[in-house]
Amino acid sequence: MTPVRLRVFKFIIPAVMLFAAGCYADKNALVNRSYHNLTAHYNGYFNGRELVRESLDGFERTYKEDYEKILPVYKTPDKITSKPLYPNMDTAISKCGTVIQRHAMPEKKTGQYRKTEWCKWIDENWYVIGQAHFYKNEFQQAKETFNYMRLQYDKDVSKYWAELWLSRTYLEMGDFYHTQKFLDGLNNTRKEQAEAKKQAKEKKLKKKKPTKKSKSKKKASKNEPAKPAEYPEKKIQCDVEAVYADLYLRQQKYSKAAEKLEAALDCKCQRKFKKRLTFILGQVYQKLGEEQKSKDYYAKVIRMNPGYEMEFYATIFQALAYNGGDSRNLKRQLIKMSKDVKNVDFLDQIYYALAEIELNKPDREKGIEYLELSVANSTDNINQKSKSYTRLAELYLEVKSYRLAQLYYDSTSTILPETHEKYASVREKSAVLNSLIENLDIVHLQDSLQKLAPLSTTELEEHVRDLIKSLKEREQAEKEEQALMSSLEANNGKTVFPNGAGSGNGNFWVWNATAKKAGFGNFKSKWGGRALEDNWRRSDKQSNSFQGSEEANNSSTESGGEKPEYTVKYYTKNVPRSDEEIAASNDKIIDALYKIGMLYKENLDDLPESIKAFEDLATRFRESENGLSGMYHLYLIYKSKNDSKNSNKYKNIIINDFPNSEYAKIIQNPNWKEEQETAKNQQEKIYAKTYNRFLAGQYSQVIQESQNVIDKQGNDNQFICHYRYLKAMATGAQTSGLENTKPLQKALEEVLENCKGTEFNSRANDLMELLKNRKSIEQAKNNGNSYIYAPELDHMFVLVFPNSKGSVNAAKSAVMKFNASMFGSKNLEIKARFIDLDRQAIRVRGLKNKEEAMDYYLAFKLDQNHVKEYNKDLKYFVITDKNYSALYLNKDVDKYLEFFHENYSGESIE
Repeated sequence: MTPVRLRVFKFIIPAVMLFAAGCYADKNALVNRSYHNLTAHYNGYFNGRELVRESLDGFERTYKEDYEKILPVYKTPDKITSKPLYPNMDTAISKCGTVIQRHAMPEKKTGQYRKTEWCKWIDENWYVIGQAHFYKNEFQQAKETFNYMRLQYDKDVSKYWAELWLSRTYLEMGDFYHTQKFLDGLNNTRKEQAEAKKQAKEKKLKKKKPTKKSKSKKKASKNEPAKPAEYPEKKIQCDVEAVYADLYLRQQKYSKAAEKLEAALDCKCQRKFKKRLTFILGQVYQKLGEEQKSKDYYAKVIRMNPGYEMEFYATIFQALAYNGGDSRNLKRQLIKMSKDVKNVDFLDQIYYALAEIELNKPDREKGIEYLELSVANSTDNINQKSKSYTRLAELYLEVKSYRLAQLYYDSTSTILPETHEKYASVREKSAVLNSLIENLDIVHLQDSLQKLAPLSTTELEEHVRDLIKSLKEREQAEKEEQALMSSLEANNGKTVFPNGAGSGNGNFWVWNATAKKAGFGNFKSKWGGRALEDNWRRSDKQSNSFQGSEEANNSSTESGGEKPEYTVKYYTKNVPRSDEEIAASNDKIIDALYKIGMLYKENLDDLPESIKAFEDLATRFRESENGLSGMYHLYLIYKSKNDSKNSNKYKNIIINDFPNSEYAKIIQNPNWKEEQETAKNQQEKIYAKTYNRFLAGQYSQVIQESQNVIDKQGNDNQFICHYRYLKAMATGAQTSGLENTKPLQKALEEVLENCKGTEFNSRANDLMELLKNRKSIEQAKNNGNSYIYAPELDHMFVLVFPNSKGSVNAAKSAVMKFNASMFGSKNLEIKARFIDLDRQAIRVRGLKNKEEAMDYYLAFKLDQNHVKEYNKDLKYFVITDKNYSALYLNKDVDKYLEFFHENYSGESIE
């Protein structure tokens, strides 16, 4: 064998022996451990760690921060965003699992050398598996893995990392108790080891120098237990404090979170992570209202040179945290940012921050101007748009500019997501202000219409034509304004404004501060403050006295015709002319004024405006129910203001002029309500006894007791209608089977007359209908009458037209006009048919039941326009098809009229 071959042979043989020896995982020798450590390190841990890191890098590149909320401490994938990570994570789990299976060396030794695992990279492989499960959102598997690590490697530093990740896993699972438990355990270990080191050091200093005899070291015992690994404070403590902060943030314990974030920043953290924690700390202090600390931490973030987006928001939030002092540098920086093309999608936030600076000076007008620019430049950032809208709404609400506040709250409520923290309050304020403006418009509209009521037809039409002319002029001005804005955009900001403010520098107008300011000034001088919404030009709803009707809401142009708003009829048809129409208009005003007063008093805490509304109500409609209620509220308001003069004024009016009212009784006796409740409870017990007698069949006693209560207590008894109805029921039960139903009918009529608007009224009415029906059927059986009362069947209206009156066509035409005017939405059919040689019946079909038929009958009877020639002298009624057939056979109209007045109208025949 040559020397060269011999040297090669010397190297090959040990390598082969090393490989062969390494295949045995249960043999603890240097060569075995070296082989398994090498393979476990690179084949498992290193490759698995790189796969996890590569996946997280890809996730972070696509991660979108939500700067509207406090940033999460860690960027952790959720169930959806973790899906793309699955392939790499599964590969990492597979690789590390294979390594653990093949290269674990669990042989144990005794004494100070004992270990549970001789391959030192196995615990790191478990660590990678746990992390992979964690990032896949498989928290149960992650928990089991990390828990196994802390128990299996309790003397190794891996235990501490396992406990840290266990705390993060429990946190993601929403288990705050165990999160805190493991974090506290890590902190206690750190403190215990630090204390032990301190005591050992002090003990060493106190100990005397050993003599020559005692110089020899004490040999360690083989059975001495292994000591726990040293706590890796420099490497792990930053994360421990960060997870603490994460826990407190999720519990909304912001003060504790701030303490832990500051503690984390005092530790050794990765630079990138330190920037994030500093930014979050600025957000937390902003949340706590500590503006100066917040500004300081945002400034630190900017000095750290973070990414563009974080630096942008740090600057914005720094401005939002501004609460006084010199703001010139900050404002200069924001204005510079607004001119940067990169920030075109962030202009809304920049202008919002500028607005907050101006409002804190305070410069209200400039602040509102910036907020309106924020709204105007909003693109797809719904959160920022809603913030700007809400801020404008709050500003206008502060100065009681309710119409503008309503516009902005209404705009906010339409775009704010239901998950937003302010959603409920914004919706509530929007509803209150919508109701207020709606009722203010009702009062204004009805007052305006009533002012026009005395005008002659000619004067009214002339007034309306002037209104239409103004409307057309205003709409023409709007078109010119739109053309101006379109021209400005089309020419890249080169259009010269009427006041010569255009810069003409060729820059797009969004970045042309001079052009924007001039355009905004012209717009605001003409239109005032407007929300960015559909139909923004209609904000002044009082400008048109007729816009409050239902018809006014539909401004569409009919095909081929003139816009409804340009016709005289569109406005004049709502002007009240008759006494009934004036009364209906007044009812609307009364109801609206009362609601306005209550909204100002209860919802907006604006007592001066509430007083105005209630005093207007009390002055104009003193005798109405709402007028009395309004005076009572005036009494309460003035009493709360210690204004005894005015409170006594309304107190005396209520007591002297309305002595029997509930309000008078409450004023005279503040305990009246409680006394009434006590009396009601007592009355209820007595009524229950009477009702039990009814159930026992003691009808005579029930009738007697009920009548006694009716005669002696009347309406003072809160169960009076109960007694009246119970009396009727007992009367019906007592006379059951008898032909004479008059006692029952009389008892029911008493209920109908005295208990209107109660449930007993409707019950009594149903019984009366059944009674009439039964009576008409019995009469028909006995040939006493050919007609049967059936209110649920289809009905028709019949006008009996004598031939002596002339042509029936004129009457039919009048009825058709009446139908079109009063019942245009119903599909009514009109026909005429001879009853006999002298009379014809004009029949109106399409009435579904007695209720609809009687509505038509009463409208016909009261009409003073179309059918006034026929509703006084001629005979007319409503009738079912079956009864009409009987009438047509016997030709006796008067006999049916008797039946009709008895069962339908309750009128006697003249």
